[in-house]
Amino acid sequence: VNFSLSTQRGSVSGSVQDESHNPVPWTTVRALQNNNVIATTRTGSDGLYTLTGLAPGDFIIRATATNFQVALQPATITDGHTTTADFTLLANPGKISGIITDEYTGAAVPGVKTVVMQNDNVFATFFTDSNGFYTLVNLAPGQYTVIATGPDIYQIAVITVDVQAGENTVQNISLARRPGSVSGQV
Repeated sequence: VNFSLSTQRGSVSGSVQDESHNPVPWTTVRALQNNNVIATTRTGSDGLYTLTGLAPGDFIIRATATNFQVALQPATITDGHTTTADFTLLANPGKISGIITDEYTGAAVPGVKTVVMQNDNVFATFFTDSNGFYTLVNLAPGQYTVIATGPDIYQIAVITVDVQAGENTVQNISLARRPGSVSGQV
């Protein structure tokens, strides 16, 4: 068996600006591979960033800044090269929020793992708070899938949410309990 190890890594760099071509400082930029965060950095006051030490392959680069819509773009990283990924962030983001409850009792369900996706890309994974509340901000208008996974007594809930620019889309979710069974002898 012959194999070789590459010690070279690639990088991705670029700029983040608003619609008026002004730099957007302190933007969080992440490289994701298979929906896993591989590297994270922030832009400087000039709106520039660089993510280094990336293994060759295909990535999604995600830029997130307060009061702007999240932006994504694909990037292919190659050994010893720098790939450019520039972003223009759009203002007026939307958000999704709501409460996750037990369908039977109506009580809030804390600690529910909630995943928000669009076009097979994970935008966020988080847990409901102690009151069953969740919120996700800075979303571009469009259709999202929300997947709520509660404790083992609940079934997984999958819903579709339409987000509008500048609006809070309230999407409360009721988790159904898993069906039970009874066995024994009479």
